Amino acid sequence: MLKIDFIKKCTTILLFLNVFIIETMFRQRDFTDKSIDFQVIMKMGLWVVTFCFCIFFYRLWLKKLLRIDNVFQIFLLIMIFISSFYAPNLLYSLAAVFSLLTVFSLLFLSSSVLSNREIILQIIMGCTLVMAISIIVYYVNPDFGRMKDWYGNLHLPGKRMIGIAGSANTVGYISAMCLMALYYYREYLPRPLPLTYWAFVAINVFALAMSDSRTSVVALIASITVAGIQKLSPPRLTAFFGLICLTIFFFAAVDLDVLFALLSRSGDPNEIATGTGRTEIWRVVIRLISERPFFGWGYGSSTFILPAESMAIGETVSSAHNAVLQVLLTVGFVGLFFFLMVMGTKIYYSFRSREPVNIAFVTFLVIDGLTESIAFQGIATTTTLMLATVLALNYRNYDETVDSAYQQRLPGSAAA
Repeated sequence: MLKIDFIKKCTTILLFLNVFIIETMFRQRDFTDKSIDFQVIMKMGLWVVTFCFCIFFYRLWLKKLLRIDNVFQIFLLIMIFISSFYAPNLLYSLAAVFSLLTVFSLLFLSSSVLSNREIILQIIMGCTLVMAISIIVYYVNPDFGRMKDWYGNLHLPGKRMIGIAGSANTVGYISAMCLMALYYYREYLPRPLPLTYWAFVAINVFALAMSDSRTSVVALIASITVAGIQKLSPPRLTAFFGLICLTIFFFAAVDLDVLFALLSRSGDPNEIATGTGRTEIWRVVIRLISERPFFGWGYGSSTFILPAESMAIGETVSSAHNAVLQVLLTVGFVGLFFFLMVMGTKIYYSFRSREPVNIAFVTFLVIDGLTESIAFQGIATTTTLMLATVLALNYRNYDETVDSAYQQRLPGSAAA
């Protein structure tokens, strides 16, 4: 019989590989290009191996999936699977659903045989490796590693880093998520903190700065702040809310056009006022939702539907750039109900447990969902990993051992 250590080691390796490979791009391609190439084969191959491994040990994590705080995920995933059959591209949608199921299964297996500490460590290592390689590519191959901007009639590499992550916003998302994980992982390390820890921090801070992703910075700061509020004493909590009131007063008194112009990349206040063009995207998405409100257009459909609306939007996009609108677009109000139940129960139990890691991760996901589609665009991405992590993290940290109820179910244990 397989030993516990062997299962944990395999799960750890698969988790690290999935974190690293999930958003890594090895060649430039338009997001409308769905042809099969080396990187697609490599990702799908890893997901096949991962899915088979998770299914083989399904008894280790199935009970956890059936808990009250997780059970709505089953209905959501069933709805997503059904929707793929009426999506514009059946093959792509089925592949996207498979990647989603694989990542979810892996994280639930991980949370059943690994501690939060071990899960977070693999996320840190995988994300930091992507960022380190991206920084090298940024300088060595600017044409590949930098976001291109229009300079008159020329489309040239700009300053924003995309590295091997595919987009500048993705770089920002990965680095911010990693910095949040590093912030909480420091509790497991000896004092003073080792140099490797600060090296990881430096790599991700630099990547976040070079991505110029404002949403990711806000999500990082807000998630740590919200998670820290629960530890504040009454005087400090009062001072915190006083600071919020002063901030509101500041925004009410200042000329917003001047402030928005300072915050924008182009100096145009409309860039901030329109959410960097997102309001036009949302307007078109809302119209499309009204055409199929109950069941949506099918999972992964935005990749094919929204590019056809580029004239109305003013640019070519592949997602709704909002989690709720993305869910409505792909699986309609039926899917949205299950999604809200999933997020609502997870938020409730995270805050009820008063576990800072869980609160920070779920807050980060919610804030990012205001301007991004998180896990519902199509093929699994880092946002899929983030959602799966939020849904699977234990409510208590197990520093050295896993929940005894699950450990007893492992092959090779004394109780097995």
